[in-house]
Amino acid sequence: MKVSTYNFLEAVARRYGVILVILIVAFSISSIYAYAVFSPRYETITETESITLYEYKAVYEHSTVVEQGNPLWPVGWVLSNQPVYFSAISPNLTACFKFQISAPYSSAAADISANYLTKLILSASRKNITYWHKEKTISDGSMSLSAAADDKLENHFNLSITEIKKEIDTIQDSLKFYGGDVNVEVITTVRYNGEAGGEIIDEQKDFSLPIEISGSIYKVPSKSYEETIKKDVMREVTVPLPPSKGAMIISSSSVFILFVLIVAFSVIKLRYEPLDEFAIQELIKEEEYGKFKDQISEGKFPSDADMKKGMDRLEVKSLEDLANIAIDTDERVIFDEEKSIYFIIHGNVIYAYSVLENLPSGRNAIISTE
Repeated sequence: MKVSTYNFLEAVARRYGVILVILIVAFSISSIYAYAVFSPRYETITETESITLYEYKAVYEHSTVVEQGNPLWPVGWVLSNQPVYFSAISPNLTACFKFQISAPYSSAAADISANYLTKLILSASRKNITYWHKEKTISDGSMSLSAAADDKLENHFNLSITEIKKEIDTIQDSLKFYGGDVNVEVITTVRYNGEAGGEIIDEQKDFSLPIEISGSIYKVPSKSYEETIKKDVMREVTVPLPPSKGAMIISSSSVFILFVLIVAFSVIKLRYEPLDEFAIQELIKEEEYGKFKDQISEGKFPSDADMKKGMDRLEVKSLEDLANIAIDTDERVIFDEEKSIYFIIHGNVIYAYSVLENLPSGRNAIISTE
């Protein structure tokens, strides 16, 4: 063990109480800081949320009855929602328009008053040019809709394909104009107002059912519509704040290091044993010898008889001073282990450094190496 190590252990042992109090206070502060860092924290932020006010669904259903004998279907057979019908055997189309509003994501039910108007529109156009246009009302009406009661607006109406063809022919013959693409379309306009999803609404929507008449057939597509009506609202939400990585590292490291120091100093206190003067002497001799061992040889210090033969003794304060003198005088440092004396003989002068005479006073005194 080095003298500096012994000095450190001696200082720790003598001031253990003060050191322990300081470390415990620092550990407590670090623990409180770490708890604050790792404890969940929250902040309130404002965010935009899109909420659903209501949904609506609209659909056209259609069918026709076989009225003329044929090898495929018996008379009276109902053909429903077919893409193609034959006007020779089924010239009359029965259609039903259904409309429903719901508010599935709101605690407030949808209570709506709806008015509808269904028109048949005939026209001829080409390249965004409308040559002629005619419309007539098929049916109209009103109804109250409640989402809670699962109400549906239903409008049933009939169309004679034969009469529609005759009307188109009459228009073309009267105009002497047979150009353009002839369009047949049923449009139902629904105007609804009331409360849905906790909001007052007043809207109007058009729903189209095109009918393509071509020779002896007519095509009616299956048409359905649905839409979700949403609204952006601002709301305050509480979200957790992630702890700072730097603060986490600092707090956890400081707690760990202080805990290790408390344990280490406690172990030092428990295992420390003070050295007696002889052990301190050996420690000093060992350390000083290690510094200048290349300049030191072993030998015997001159006896008292030799000292009386005209030799003078000059004491130096440290082994380092003695080593410097040895360099200046080009002499070797000699060590008498029995007397614990380092010395140089230069001419009639003995330069000496006594380990015993330079020991600190007291068994527990801290050793000085300077």
